[in-house]
Amino acid sequence: MQLALGVLLLSQAALAGPAALEPCRLPKLDEPALCGSLEVFEDRAARKGRKIALRVGVLPSTGTRKAPDPLFVLQGGPGQAATNLAEFYGTTFKTLRRERDIVLVDQRGTGGSNALECALHGDGTDLQKLLGPSFPLAEVRACRDRLSAVANLALYSTPSAMDDIDDVRAWLGYERINLYGTSYGTWAAQEYMRRHPRRVRSAVLKAVVAPKRDWGVFWARNTEQALDRLFKACAADAACRQAFPDPRRDLATVFERLNKGPVPVEVPEPGGAKKQVNLTRSAAVAVLRAGMGAPATAVGLPLLLRQAAAGDFSGFATPAIQFRRVGGLELSEGVFFTVMCAELTTGLDAKALARESAGTLIGEEPMRELMDACAEWPRAARPTGGAPKGETPVLLISGRLDPSTPPENGESLARELHGARQLVVPNGAHSFNNLGGCVDEVIAAFVAKGSADGLDTTCADRIALPAFVLPAASAQ
Repeated sequence: MQLALGVLLLSQAALAGPAALEPCRLPKLDEPALCGSLEVFEDRAARKGRKIALRVGVLPSTGTRKAPDPLFVLQGGPGQAATNLAEFYGTTFKTLRRERDIVLVDQRGTGGSNALECALHGDGTDLQKLLGPSFPLAEVRACRDRLSAVANLALYSTPSAMDDIDDVRAWLGYERINLYGTSYGTWAAQEYMRRHPRRVRSAVLKAVVAPKRDWGVFWARNTEQALDRLFKACAADAACRQAFPDPRRDLATVFERLNKGPVPVEVPEPGGAKKQVNLTRSAAVAVLRAGMGAPATAVGLPLLLRQAAAGDFSGFATPAIQFRRVGGLELSEGVFFTVMCAELTTGLDAKALARESAGTLIGEEPMRELMDACAEWPRAARPTGGAPKGETPVLLISGRLDPSTPPENGESLARELHGARQLVVPNGAHSFNNLGGCVDEVIAAFVAKGSADGLDTTCADRIALPAFVLPAASAQ
């Protein structure tokens, strides 16, 4: 009787998914997808009260032989909505899609799943706001108070979100799944693997967050290590070396000026006129970090630093404005704060932060700014436990130029995971930029086999860094 009931329930779960999904259009995707909505309790422990409708998008497999285990995407941020990246995943993972569905779930608090948005820098029209602190405390408090009326912020944590994901898995009728996590998504994937180990066939973790290598403690050192690796690549390139003989000295000169206070710069307004604003140190650091996130933008940083060292900081101001505008549109800051404050900064070792920041130009200030904002935010319980246990095949992917999650993170996690293999891309950074045609095919081969045994990753060593951006006179 129990066996018969179990079969009946499984059959109902398998039928629930397809019956609940309807054809839809996802952002920028030039093909129909399938979409649906699954309600879960905001308070999963109490199982009562407010509910969240989770937005689910499925990119169906394109081949004739469909594997039963799809790829579930866990997006970064924290706070990015997976369905907003439908076009990227649909095209980048086209080889993988020949055999498998790709499932995109907007994590609770993001996108179409009760998005918790703050707009910390306004509506994008106040240029001075966009060049100010990363986490202005008055706006953080105002957002906290506004969102608290529609959400219990402490319940938008990774453990709850990963239990949501497992509900979606069951609702769609999948017995086992493959995970793809990027950046924060690698942290989320590890939590899913801890909580639902029997449901994971394989996992790909790109830009790895490692439990034993504290993200906050190494923030400044990771950034400057990535910059130094970029500068070495510049020194090895004759044209770059001639144009920028000492980019490290330029970096030091830039911070000597920023440390004295905001720098006045002129930036263009929509009508064509120019407006004078003040570039803060915080905004400049954000530009460096964002620039190092992708090889295509990293190769422009030596020129940016040379110009700023000579007194022209306008090259910092425009990308800072763009970065803050895009961040306000793409990131649900409510989820960002709940996750970062409870899971990635709680218990941060102040002495370790001081030690690892010592000797860096960036220093402790950016992390201190985040910690001040976290003091204003409701705290969830920090997840317990380290790396997942078990024998799940895991492929770790790291870029040597990554300022946030360098290869050292992957090395740390690989030592704890049975069945893990790390792929380091010498000219890779944090994003997927520059990796197409190689890493996407490696991922497809890994997932198809469900193992890293015999996996050919040699193409990663052939990925070239784009040409460095040179001054106009040098480029002629």
